[in-house]
Amino acid sequence: MSNSLDVVVLIGGSILMGLAMPLSAVQIIWINLFTGSIPAIAFAFDRQISVGAEKGQGVFFDKVGLLLVGGIGICSSALLLVLYVLLVSFEIPLPVTQSIVFACVSSYILVIAFSFRNLHAPLFTYPLFDNRILTFGVFLGLTLTFATIYTPFFQKIFNTVSIPPWWLLFIVGWLILNVLLVEGAKWVVNKKYV
Repeated sequence: MSNSLDVVVLIGGSILMGLAMPLSAVQIIWINLFTGSIPAIAFAFDRQISVGAEKGQGVFFDKVGLLLVGGIGICSSALLLVLYVLLVSFEIPLPVTQSIVFACVSSYILVIAFSFRNLHAPLFTYPLFDNRILTFGVFLGLTLTFATIYTPFFQKIFNTVSIPPWWLLFIVGWLILNVLLVEGAKWVVNKKYV
């Protein structure tokens, strides 16, 4: 849900500010099909989430879940829009800017899926990789994301260009920032409402 909000705010904000589209239509479809659906499918087979549901702990639709999904969605959407505006204002070539934004949007939702496995506990207090479907799905999603950016065949289909190596470090920093955002939001919301 927060991933869909990101795209809406990013595209809507760009239109309101008169900026070029940060993502193409085919990139948006790709993000929704792969990065949005891979964690959702994996969560359906997640033992930890199933056990929580059996104990009566709402996973996404209790008060904590709704606050987190909404709050994180709004914050990450605003951050994405700010990122895009900054990239444009620094006059980075538009194809590179769009490819960076595409990489940030499509990779961060995969990485924060590990944080969303348990909305009531910090990331490193539960096993991260025991859901093999999620682990494989995240690996597959990240591999496909970077294949669309660096493989000439996919570059033509997805309107991407190769990102210079130093921007890969930026994307890693972006992923870390988003994990910290989710974990910080979990801590605040759980402290206040649980």
